Amino acid sequence: GEKKDRGCGSMEYKAMEEKANPALKSIREQLEIEMQHYMKNNPAMSTQALITMPIVFHVVYNGAAENVSDNCIAQTLIALNKDFRKQNADFATKCPAVFQPMAADCEMQFCMATKDPTGAASNGITRTSTTVASFSTNNAVKYTAQGGKDVWDRNKFVNLWVCDLGSSLLGYGQFPGGSAATDGVVCHYKYLVQSGGCGAAPFELGRTTVHELGHFFNLRHIWGDANCGDDQVADTPTQQGSNFGCPTFPKVTCSNGPNGDMHVNYMDYVDDKCMVMFTAGQKTRMVAALNTSTRSGLLTSAATNCGATSIGISENYLSDLVSVFPNPSSGVFTINASIPNVSTADIIIYNAIGEAVLEKRITIKYGNGVEVDLTDKPEGMYLIKLKTSEGVVTKQIVISK
Repeated sequence: GEKKDRGCGSMEYKAMEEKANPALKSIREQLEIEMQHYMKNNPAMSTQALITMPIVFHVVYNGAAENVSDNCIAQTLIALNKDFRKQNADFATKCPAVFQPMAADCEMQFCMATKDPTGAASNGITRTSTTVASFSTNNAVKYTAQGGKDVWDRNKFVNLWVCDLGSSLLGYGQFPGGSAATDGVVCHYKYLVQSGGCGAAPFELGRTTVHELGHFFNLRHIWGDANCGDDQVADTPTQQGSNFGCPTFPKVTCSNGPNGDMHVNYMDYVDDKCMVMFTAGQKTRMVAALNTSTRSGLLTSAATNCGATSIGISENYLSDLVSVFPNPSSGVFTINASIPNVSTADIIIYNAIGEAVLEKRITIKYGNGVEVDLTDKPEGMYLIKLKTSEGVVTKQIVISK
């Protein structure tokens, strides 16, 4: 059946982790002290250098419906990045005026991994067929041996598993401090993004990924997982508990009037269409988590694992000699090819439904990029076919405006 209320397994999962490994509680308490220290010495900045992190989507499927399309993944990434950058179109209409000044562009974004952990070319999506009908918070989805898919190096990649989570779970994320073998977030295949054909209402705008990545960067639920609890963020109002559906503003609890609960926050439990913001305090906390924990490798990984690669003559297959960047792109991107003995190529670019949207012959100067402009095309996943005398290379690009 369809889920009616948001079910996030992160706190249940955290308790399970800490029961299995009692030392983890004190590791996380120490991390909290380091984060507080970092935040004290690095007060909230409204602007900072944009942080771009490589992300890999591990699709684990038992049946065709769960094997979500490349375009589903692209639309999920587009939505996720817009929410983290405060570029979501529904912010202005759904966020109460009193909360709007508190909302932050987190200046964090995700790029499709262009290499796997061995350095081989990748499109940032792995696909694993499984005999497991549905998964839970027991982490089986993160182990190839248990019918899932092994993690990619968590110091270089944000790992996001997509699978059937059964029962009432939409997703769960691992807080910093936990095991490297299980680090990342898990999201239900049915509740990603409607525009990608993989989102069922009321969880159809990709916000399960945003909420779970909030936990991955050490954000708590906005009610602090206690009656009028503390989420360790000063600019989020204290609230009594989780909100579901789409509450009417203002909803006053815990003497937090006149404005009441910030139920439009990504870390509440409301429907996707009613959560539209992170606060400046949440941004500061996420940036602190990135700088103080095992997350810090993600700060510098994109140059190698998302970016332009110029490899000389490689014994590896042709694909390693061609890169496309930036990915996602707002429309203009560069194809960089370093293929010996190749000076011209034909490129054909297809949209998600297989229509050719651009065909042209290009001249390749060894190691020099060729600029391609798709700014007049809609958002989504595009397939680039590069036909050369040495063979055909296929790449993918996500266009996000």
